[in-house]
Amino acid sequence: MRTPLFAVIVALSLMLCTRTVRADTFHLPCDPSAAISAGAGWFKGNTSADGVGQIEFERWLIGMPRLELTVFDNCVGDTDKPKVTRWWLGRLNVFGSITREKTSLSLVNEPGLVPKLDNDGNPVLDENGEPVMTTENTLTEAALDGGNAYTYSVGARVSLVDASHFHVEAFIEHLATRGWKEADTLKAVANVNDTSLDVTGLVAEHADVVYRYGMTTYGLTIGVPLRRNTKPNQRFTPYLTVGRMNFSADVEARVHPDFRGTIEALGVDPEDISKRRGVRKSSWSGLAGTRWDVNRNWSLEGSVSYAETNKTTIKVIMLVTTIRFDLSSLGKASVNTNSLPF
Repeated sequence: MRTPLFAVIVALSLMLCTRTVRADTFHLPCDPSAAISAGAGWFKGNTSADGVGQIEFERWLIGMPRLELTVFDNCVGDTDKPKVTRWWLGRLNVFGSITREKTSLSLVNEPGLVPKLDNDGNPVLDENGEPVMTTENTLTEAALDGGNAYTYSVGARVSLVDASHFHVEAFIEHLATRGWKEADTLKAVANVNDTSLDVTGLVAEHADVVYRYGMTTYGLTIGVPLRRNTKPNQRFTPYLTVGRMNFSADVEARVHPDFRGTIEALGVDPEDISKRRGVRKSSWSGLAGTRWDVNRNWSLEGSVSYAETNKTTIKVIMLVTTIRFDLSSLGKASVNTNSLPF
């Protein structure tokens, strides 16, 4: 098989991640100094590449617990009548999260035509001196289950503009897997010497497909509160996030020693399969969302992203709920629990 098993599938699937910005929550002036968030997200993308086929990648983000702390802000006054003292560079926040995610990947590929080679590696010619063509030895169908794994992220954001009905903040975030992630082979069909072979059992038993990735995103979030920034009760804030994402990933198909002879019998160099492959990509991306403040301590947020080209389609949905509180109030046990949703 010319295709190095699942390395291309995983690599192209991970490249789809570069099309969406990570921006799970949105901060506003005079928010309490700490916040705990939780939610869920769904990502689905498909793309096609010449010589590889149609790739589909799906991610479910589960839980997404997140802690955010305010380092300094530009707000004074009591909680009933807060006031912004400076409209520019008024606030700095830091945050971190650990997310459980479940991934799945699939491939459908139509073998192409390649020149038939003799035992010495030279093209076989017909009576007219033209190369004899044959279907390529390649992977034609595959399905991988990434199982449950965890990613972590850390980041910071700073407010650039805090006007009464207009808000802009800059952010940077780094996200990465916790070590290598292993994908289970659910289906693997290959075209070998013009014959379709189901090699699912061989691959699942004798090879491990593993990958890891990281991405650093930076950009801007622009929000327009439909009430004043400092009046949170029943406030809706539509926002738009745009950013640049730098993405890197490594993929390996770790072939067990007892499987190497079988691979060589299929006419494949085991080193072509087990060689580590890297993906490096940078792209622009964005999403649109809305924050709904039920009261000062509780808000709900939802965001979506959709992109489509002639070869790639991306769909993303994120839903997050956030509980906010003042750290200074914890020691005094003065958090207003009546305002929380439980």
